[in-house]
Amino acid sequence: SKEMKENIQKIKPEEIETNPALYKYNLKKDDSKRQRLGLMAEEVPEECREDNGGVDTYCLTSITYAKIALLEEQNKKLQIEMKQLRQEKQGKS
Repeated sequence: SKEMKENIQKIKPEEIETNPALYKYNLKKDDSKRQRLGLMAEEVPEECREDNGGVDTYCLTSITYAKIALLEEQNKKLQIEMKQLRQEKQGKS
């Protein structure tokens, strides 16, 4: 909510650089040595890093949501462009 935040600045999803790899790993302090999947905090945007060395999942979810919306918009534009190209091609036949 805007009521709970300050210094609000709108940014575009494409401004956030994301290219983290997905890893399999074990936590050093986990005696069960259960294999986990996840990201390395050092590879996510700095704004999404927790002070304790972890990752802020709300931050990553927000970025993911915005990036998906951007991809949907781009996909719609490409579908329209493809439809127009097909129509042009059929008109020339």
